[in-house]
Amino acid sequence: MNKKRIYFAHPINTYNTILETWYFNKIFKPFLNEIEVINPNTEECQTGYAKYGMEYFKDLVQSCDSVYVLPFEDNSIGAGIHKEVVWAMEKNIPCIITKLNFDFEQIWRLDTLDQQVKILSVEETRAKLKE
Repeated sequence: MNKKRIYFAHPINTYNTILETWYFNKIFKPFLNEIEVINPNTEECQTGYAKYGMEYFKDLVQSCDSVYVLPFEDNSIGAGIHKEVVWAMEKNIPCIITKLNFDFEQIWRLDTLDQQVKILSVEETRAKLKE
């Protein structure tokens, strides 16, 4: 059986936190026999990014069957996650916004994404990550 590959797009300020662990355990862990979760918070991904830049993540995202997006608490997404969503949708890969209350909402069209979440600029993302 081929496992479905799910890319877990989440802000870097949630890496190695209780929130990341909690989210992973509640959303993905019950299905690990059926899915493979691609978490960008790994040494392998950081090495790939250092060597190839964001192109590494583009290839990674586009190799998946779906993308699950954890936005910031205010329902905004950073510039990097926005790129990942665009890359996925270019290949018709479903993207699901997941909120802390376990409310899930699929992104159907890129031209309406900004109606579902606030998309931050690079500068706004950097400022948000410092909060």
